[in-house]
Amino acid sequence: MELRKLNKKGAEMTIGTLVIIVLAVIVLVILVLGFTTGWNNLWDNISNFFSGGGDVKTIVNQCTVAATVSNTFDYCCKAREVKFSEKEEIITCADTRISGMLGEGITPLTCPEDYCEPFFKGECESIVEGCPDPGNDDQMKKFCCHKVQALTCADVLEVVDDLCSNLDVSDCDNFDTPEECK
Repeated sequence: MELRKLNKKGAEMTIGTLVIIVLAVIVLVILVLGFTTGWNNLWDNISNFFSGGGDVKTIVNQCTVAATVSNTFDYCCKAREVKFSEKEEIITCADTRISGMLGEGITPLTCPEDYCEPFFKGECESIVEGCPDPGNDDQMKKFCCHKVQALTCADVLEVVDDLCSNLDVSDCDNFDTPEECK
């Protein structure tokens, strides 16, 4: 009885060929998606997946994970940009439109009142080492345009009572567009 040696080179070439084919298919899918949906849309979808913003389904999945592991900060405080009916909004998982869509058997977390305020207040006050001088345009621009997650400090000023009592929300009116914040 004669035993034949297995030809190992053929097996290695097959695995290498399969890896190249898989990589080629991935590149092809990315190219097709990029050309059909537009490159900006493709990059937005990819960045939204990793950054916490995007479509409702992505946000619901992120909120389901936060609720499952009882991550109160991510659930209650992490601001997410989402499109509802072609209108972009900044919300948290505590928004009833999101918490009502959590995965089956997932109980929405209860957000303690004023739970997030110390975080937002501290972040905004650290921008100009305290509160900005309303007469100093550079300080006001830094303060009003700085983002704490998806909220600007001007947004935070509206909801945090004891943040910079020398300021009013209207003090940030000169810095409410992206062009004015450059």
